[in-house]
Amino acid sequence: MQIPFVSAVSVEELRFIRQLEDVNLKEVNVTATFECELSKEGLQVEWTKDGKKLRRGDRHDVISQGKVHKLVIEKVTAEDVGSYTATHEKLSTKAKLNLAGTAK
Repeated sequence: MQIPFVSAVSVEELRFIRQLEDVNLKEVNVTATFECELSKEGLQVEWTKDGKKLRRGDRHDVISQGKVHKLVIEKVTAEDVGSYTATHEKLSTKAKLNLAGTAK
């Protein structure tokens, strides 16, 4: 009987080790930053707002530094209020941007 070879290398479970947290703002025209962290470096996340993909642009910046991923929203307006999601393959983390005086 042959014993199957078992590798001693353990495969670390890929997961978010730091989830997104809600951002609560009291005024417009300020910067909001969502930040999360994956358990492995060099991976990309896709950012969405209310299910619609976000791209780097005039007011949105996407930053990846090692395991940490950030979405920076400059000059926040009431239109930015909503639910934001960072997704890598089948993993995701979600948080809301809230602005005092608005309900969404």
